[in-house]
Amino acid sequence: FSMEDAKSSVDFDTRKGTFELNRPGQFFSFDINQYLAFMDRANWDIPAKTIAVRNKAEGSQSKMLSVNKSQDSLQYMAGSAEFSLLTTVLDVFEANEIDVADARIYPDSGRVTIDTAADMRVLERARLTADRYTRYHEYYDCSLKITSRKYYKGSGLREYIDKDGTPWPLYFHTLRVNRDIKSEGIAEVEEEDAFFMSPFFGFQGKVEMYAPSKNLIFDGKTIIQNTCDNIVTTWFPFRSSIDPTNIVIDLPKFGEDKAADRLFNGIFISNDSTSGYSAFLSKASLKADLEIIRSDGVLLYDEAIHSYVIARKERINDPESRGNYLLLNNRECFTQAEGSLSFGERTGMVEMQTLGQVTHNLDNDLIEADVFMGISFPFDDAMLQAIADALIMNRGEGTVDISRRAFRIAVNE
Repeated sequence: FSMEDAKSSVDFDTRKGTFELNRPGQFFSFDINQYLAFMDRANWDIPAKTIAVRNKAEGSQSKMLSVNKSQDSLQYMAGSAEFSLLTTVLDVFEANEIDVADARIYPDSGRVTIDTAADMRVLERARLTADRYTRYHEYYDCSLKITSRKYYKGSGLREYIDKDGTPWPLYFHTLRVNRDIKSEGIAEVEEEDAFFMSPFFGFQGKVEMYAPSKNLIFDGKTIIQNTCDNIVTTWFPFRSSIDPTNIVIDLPKFGEDKAADRLFNGIFISNDSTSGYSAFLSKASLKADLEIIRSDGVLLYDEAIHSYVIARKERINDPESRGNYLLLNNRECFTQAEGSLSFGERTGMVEMQTLGQVTHNLDNDLIEADVFMGISFPFDDAMLQAIADALIMNRGEGTVDISRRAFRIAVNE
C-alpha cells in the first residue's frame, strides 16, 4: 500500500490512522494487487490490520484501475475498498457494473475481490448484458471470470420468451468473448428437457448467442405438433436464426441433405396407382411412387389457417409469386399444394405443363385436383386459325373461369 503527497495522522490510543491525499486526481496504490484506487481518504485499522479507502464526499464513486499489463487497463467505478495487510486481499465495494469487451457485468451486491497480480476472483450470481448498447441478451445467476478489459468467460442463465410470453430457461454453459471482441454463448438442450420454441415447434440441440444479433441461432432438431394419423413426422435437423414472434425454419433443399436425413414434402400416388398419400417432413417415400408435387424452402406455422406451411420465402411473402406451396392443416387434417403438378404423363411429341391446386383429405384419403393444363403439339395451321377465329367471334365467353384458383396459379407461373 502506498501513496504520494498526503497528510496523515495516527492515534495510538484509538489505534487508528487516517491518510488524506492533497491534490485531486491522486490515487492510493495497492502494489501487490497491482491496482490503483482514485479515492482521497484511507482509514488504517491497526488491530484489524486493514486499510479502507473511500472518498470524503459521501456516496460518491471513483475509478478502480488495474495496472497489470495483461489486463489492458481494466477499470470500473466503486464506492470504497478494503485491503487486508494479513491476506493481501483487496475487497472492492459498490462496484455496481464493469464493462468488459462489448458486455456489461453486474457483480452480485457490487462486491469484487482482487488477489495478487490483479487476479479478480470469479463473480458468482452476477448478471450480464450483451452487448451493453443494444441490450439484446440478458443473463442472470452467472459465474464469470474477468481476466482483462477485453475478455471474460463463464456461464449463466437466460430466458427464451416464446410468442405467447412463456419463459423457457436456457443454461449457457459457455459465455465468452470472441476474436472480434464480441460476446457469444452456447447452450445445450436435451430431448428430455421438453423445450418448445413455440407451441408448434419442439427443439433439442445447440443454441448459440452472438451479441450483435437480436435472435438466437438454433442448431439441432425440431418436431412439429401433428395430430393427424395419416402423416408420420419425426425430429429433423435444421439451423436457423429464430425470431420467437415469427418462427421461420430453413429446410435443406431436396437432394442437398444427407440421405439419412432426407425429408419428403408433397403429395404422391402409390406405384400401384390405387391410392395416394401425403408426406410432410416425413422420411417415408418409395422411389417408385409418383410425385404429384413437392415443396421446399422454409417451414412456418400460420395460425390464421391452422396450418404448417412449406414454401420459398418469396412465395410466402407474396402468394401470387411463383413456386410450389404445401400446407398441412393439423386441425382438420388435410394437405393442400399449389404450383407445378405432374401426373406421370408420357406423351411423346405432345408437350404438357400442368399447374394448379391439389387437396388431400387425410381422413377419407380423397385427393382432388383443380388444374390448368397447357398442351403443345404439331397442329395444322389452317385448323389452328379456324379455332382462333371461333374464339374471337365468341369473345371468349364460356371458355375459362378466371376466378378459379388454378387459373391464377397458371397465370403467375
